[in-house]
Parts: sequence; structure tokens; C-alpha cells
Amino acid sequence: MEAPISEWLNRCAAARTAGNSIPEASLFRHMLTHESFFSAASVVSADAEGAPALGAPGDTVDVFCSEELAAELLAGEELQQWSGLQITAALADGTAELRIFFDANTDPLVLCDTEVAHFRSFLQVTVVETLLSRMQTGEDLAIDQPFSRLLAFSGWMTVCAGGHGQPSPDGQTPPLKLALAPDVGGEGRRLAAVFTSEDALQLFIVSRESARGSDDLVSVRLNGRELFEQIASNGEIDGLVVNACGPVPPVALAREVAEVVLTGD
Repeated sequence: MEAPISEWLNRCAAARTAGNSIPEASLFRHMLTHESFFSAASVVSADAEGAPALGAPGDTVDVFCSEELAAELLAGEELQQWSGLQITAALADGTAELRIFFDANTDPLVLCDTEVAHFRSFLQVTVVETLLSRMQTGEDLAIDQPFSRLLAFSGWMTVCAGGHGQPSPDGQTPPLKLALAPDVGGEGRRLAAVFTSEDALQLFIVSRESARGSDDLVSVRLNGRELFEQIASNGEIDGLVVNACGPVPPVALAREVAEVVLTGD
């Protein structure tokens, strides 16, 4: 059974007080699954498109991880409920701080502007991971222009064994020597290891499968077009596997899928 969000926040606050770093990505993924954050309704507005907005650029925003806690600390103010995913969409670009209250007798966990930006980035991470899962299972992709979403995502990560490869004779972008991940389908395919976030990359790096014979791994960040062009043009691999070692279920796609994403067919 997973620890409640209040326990995660308490641990992270204690680590920060002790001068230690916090596992941002793991914390943010737990926050995304929490359905009952609350804020004062008075701080909620609407953005230019009419969507709910939580604060404005430069603001410090307060949220509470339960209705009871919010009611106690906000002294009878009208409350607005949020899911973790809704908060990532509602926070303004340039939010100065996000203060997350989890206990009436303990100071909140405070995320600074760069940490808030990292948290907000998980909105796109979640969209991409959901799209990939639907593509693998053949479900309706459920959003407009899904392949454009994959191409526009700038947070793709991969690892290269032995560096970036040699420049091609025609002067084009040199091919990457993509490290391989285990074939989650058990078919023995040569699948490039690809990741949607830093925590997924780190799980792969420390896994027994990836460490064996891969002492010279270099991480590379790519936008969607760069990634799928690398996959589609690499005749030495059969496809890619995304987040092979978690924290979400891995998704394996054939190399031909990269061509479909690029062309939009």
C-alpha cells in the first residue's frame, strides 16, 4: 500500500529541514495521483482561455492536502478542490512559490520557482505517457493531433552507449548510439531505451539489466522530432521501449510507429 500524500510531504519537509535534497520527480508523481487538494476559493481566477487559474506569476500559492486541514487553517473561507493534475494546469508560469500544507502543527513544504516549474512539467509528461499507453493497447487516443503532442514534447530522454556517434558523410546530425533496453514483450527485439522523465531514466541506469556491460552511458535530452527521426532512421534497432524500468508501466513500440508519428498518418 502506498504511503498517503501527507506522509510523503512530511518526509520531504524533514529532509529539507535537515539540508538534504528531496526526490522531486517521485514526490510530484504522488502529488499527481492525489485527488483532494484544496485552496481558498478567493485565490482562484480564470486564465485568458477561461480555464481555472491558481494564483498569478510571482505569487506564493497555498494548497492543502485535505479538506479538514484547509477548513482548520483557512478559518471558514470557501474552499476549492483540486486534483494534483489540475494544479499542474492551473498554476501560472512564473509562480514564485507553492506552499503545500499537510499538518496543522507543521510548517508546509515549500517549493521554489524552479521546483514549481518542474512540477508543472509533469502535466505534459502525464499526457505523453497516457498517449503511449493507448497507442500500445490500441485504444482511442482521445485527444486532437496526438502525434503532434509527441513531437512537441521537449522532455524526451535517452541514453547513448559510448557517446553520440560519428558525424555522417553528408554533414547531417550524427546518429546516436542508442543504448538498448530489455524487450518487455519477450520477443528479443532490439529496442532503444527512451524515457519521459528524469526519474524513469534513473531507474533504468541503476537497474541490473542496464548496468551489465553499459559502463559508458551518456544521457541525452531530445525534442520529439529529434527522437522519432533517430528511431525511424536507425536500421540497427527494431523500435523503442519507453520507461523500461518504471515508474509507470513500460511501453514498447515498433520502429514503424516512429515513421507514423513523423508523418502523422
